[in-house]
Amino acid sequence: MCWIMVVMSIKNPFVSIFASTLYVYSPYHALDIYVRGAAGELWAMAFLPLFLLGLYKIAILSSIPITGKTVYGFFLSEVRQRSFPWIILLALSFAGIILSHNISGMITGLVFGLVIVSRIFLELSKKRKFTLTTCYSLGLLLGLGLSSFFWLPAVSEMHYTSVQNIISGGSYYADHFVYIDQIWASPWGFAGSAPGRLDGMSFMLGKIQIILSLLSICLAFFLLITQKKFSKSYLVILSATLFSLFMATEYSLFIWHIVSPLAFIQFPWRFLLFASFGFAILPMFTLIAFSHSRNYFALLLIPFIIGYNSRYFNPQKFLEVNSQDLTSAYALNWEASTTSNEYMPLDFIRPRNYQETLDKRAIIGEDVGVKYFNNSGIEYNFELVNNHDQQVTFPIASFPGWEATINGKNIPLGNSDGKIVIPLTKGVNQGKVVLHDTFPRALGNVISLLSFGIIGLFIYGRRTVKH
Repeated sequence: MCWIMVVMSIKNPFVSIFASTLYVYSPYHALDIYVRGAAGELWAMAFLPLFLLGLYKIAILSSIPITGKTVYGFFLSEVRQRSFPWIILLALSFAGIILSHNISGMITGLVFGLVIVSRIFLELSKKRKFTLTTCYSLGLLLGLGLSSFFWLPAVSEMHYTSVQNIISGGSYYADHFVYIDQIWASPWGFAGSAPGRLDGMSFMLGKIQIILSLLSICLAFFLLITQKKFSKSYLVILSATLFSLFMATEYSLFIWHIVSPLAFIQFPWRFLLFASFGFAILPMFTLIAFSHSRNYFALLLIPFIIGYNSRYFNPQKFLEVNSQDLTSAYALNWEASTTSNEYMPLDFIRPRNYQETLDKRAIIGEDVGVKYFNNSGIEYNFELVNNHDQQVTFPIASFPGWEATINGKNIPLGNSDGKIVIPLTKGVNQGKVVLHDTFPRALGNVISLLSFGIIGLFIYGRRTVKH
């Protein structure tokens, strides 16, 4: 669907399908599907073409001046330029990338931010109005605003979890840089990333994609020398692609050391996602240059690309399992949960076997009678009977926002090994524990709603101008 919209923009289906084939049949795409099983990153890949389309359309329409007198006047002036749909598309696609895969969103924001900063310096040096920069910045802020209900609490409350563990040990970024020759050819495997050249997975971006991209670079410089022509859009795509390759290699180690939040990306080769996208777009400019024969080239190359790279789109093996095998209590509470325990509280003691997961889901106390204990995920209702006053440990991860009410009274919560502790009195204790929004969660929700409201104001302003 994303590529259909790009096709509509370029108005040449053969060239667009050619570029989409290069993108979809990139070996890195097969790596995400069949080796890593990286569903989040795979979904983020679908939003990248829409993101680029928004950038491209805004750049075309940026030559029309804006009034900039008031906030509302700014919206109306942008409507007159017809750029407001593309600002919204840019914001929605950026938010889609963040919500699909936060690490891809982090990388996109980094590249996007560099584009905005470069535009600011360019417009300052040439004393231009900040039309394009303003539109891009608005798209960036709206995208962040739309997705703030997700990333704002995640960032502000991450210190309550063990997420810092993911940037050390086997996930330390300095051990996972890519060698340049691995981008051209490296053994295809179904294992993981390892230090040096001991990787059990491939980092190829596709020989066809690389060759066609190099040809496009040669053609671009040829046109620059002979005809003094050079596409600004091509320069942006080429710069972003080269920057992504640079960040994936050890040459960028000093940047990783300086910009400490980059450590949460874990694997520098994640930047290859954006390089693979660039290697799909760059050859498209080559076909556009051949105005008379580009359709023939596209029709000739598309089946060759599919035939050559389809060999990577195969699973290692087929598992003889059904949905019950994958959703059983053992599969969910032990096999699946052990891969994401970094989101548990800092002092939470990890179970060492499946039996311990069952023990940790039990209420801990002396001679506690359980009449009922109902769990809806964010609310626990219970009735317990105690023989004496005591501190009872509940199988609830201790995070900010939990509040307990026992026999109609608010009770302060304690913590034991990352689980909630509630003081209960002798006799019947009827109550509930409810998860409420903390300030960062509530703020994120409000910002997201306001961002949707701004988009609504855009739409209303456009309708007003049309009438």
